[in-house]
Amino acid sequence: MTKKGIVSTTDNENRKARVLFPESNSITPELPIALHISEVKVNDTVLVEFWGSSLAEGIITENLSLTTPESIPTKLSQLENDAGFITADQVPQIAVSTYIHQQISPAQVWIISHNLGRFPAVTIVDSAGSIVLGDIEYISVQRVQISFTAAFAGKAYLN
Repeated sequence: MTKKGIVSTTDNENRKARVLFPESNSITPELPIALHISEVKVNDTVLVEFWGSSLAEGIITENLSLTTPESIPTKLSQLENDAGFITADQVPQIAVSTYIHQQISPAQVWIISHNLGRFPAVTIVDSAGSIVLGDIEYISVQRVQISFTAAFAGKAYLN
């Protein structure tokens, strides 16, 4: 939607202007302007040319057009990425494999074999679901040894 209006009032000191839209008899909030020796510009468009020391001695040379979208986007998917930023769609999705080891019989040392092919992060929980800290030693990219101060049963989550 495009509305056309004319500069209604200007404030030389604060470098602001208000625009009147005749069809609705509404006035905009103050808009920033740039004052030059012989003209007033809003967004690099010459709106007023003047010849005296006061803006009151000027003449409107062009109507101001403000363009607003018919509807304002409310979803991220409706916005355009014209700034060149990376969007969520451009980030590669990496499938992270997880291995869950269940230690059924209580033990003070757990030796876990997995096929993750890397040194995974390890989280240990006891049979009550509480997180337990242990000394983790990576024997290889496929084996982990976890030592505890006491024997217990639980699960180890490797990812």
